[in-house]
Amino acid sequence: MAVRTYSNTVLVANWFEDRVLTSAQSSSTRKLLEISKRAIENLEKLSRPDQCPEDSRLSQVSADDLVHNGARLQVVNPGACKFAIKAKMAVPRDPVCLAMGLASSALDSRTDLGSLTLTPDTCIVGASMETLPCIRNIFTIEKLVLIDFINPQRANSCDDDSTVLFGESFYLKVAGLYLASDMPTLVNPREFSNEQDLFLSTCATQFCKFRAEPADPNFRIELDGSPVKVASNF
Repeated sequence: MAVRTYSNTVLVANWFEDRVLTSAQSSSTRKLLEISKRAIENLEKLSRPDQCPEDSRLSQVSADDLVHNGARLQVVNPGACKFAIKAKMAVPRDPVCLAMGLASSALDSRTDLGSLTLTPDTCIVGASMETLPCIRNIFTIEKLVLIDFINPQRANSCDDDSTVLFGESFYLKVAGLYLASDMPTLVNPREFSNEQDLFLSTCATQFCKFRAEPADPNFRIELDGSPVKVASNF
């Protein structure tokens, strides 16, 4: 008859290594939870409409129903149209909004959002399901400054509230940073997905130039030079 000669509380095998591993996993889990909680709080602060400054709120629709330089607007992808969904050419999808987010380096830091400086290193750009107007997804149209090299004092003013035209270049600013884009290259691919990269810049460069084009390519020549209407697809 076999008799147990040890207590069930006796630690056997690599008990010390197992205890160290369990302690390390618990510490890592607590750290991730703390970082996630802090990131959610910071993103909620950026997403609150009441936290949006007066100069970063959506502009009122102009009397002529046209988009003007200096206007504050959202860049929204409404998703697939009803015809494409009915013809089973696309699946239904909620609209998404182009928005600014916090980079992983900013989320890992213990700096509070109130003292965090928004720079291209701490911010990223992507699609967001949150379409309510807030400081993260409101972009300001800034007219492209054209310098007259013969008479530099006659440069165009950024405060001009003229109408935005199809085929005309302009800048987009969010939280004081310029939206920029660069085509993928062999030297700098976009994670090897052949997608165009979006990022933020502190100053206006050639990568910050954007141009409004009609959504239907068949009308791009016909509508070139015509004003852009509010809430239109382009």
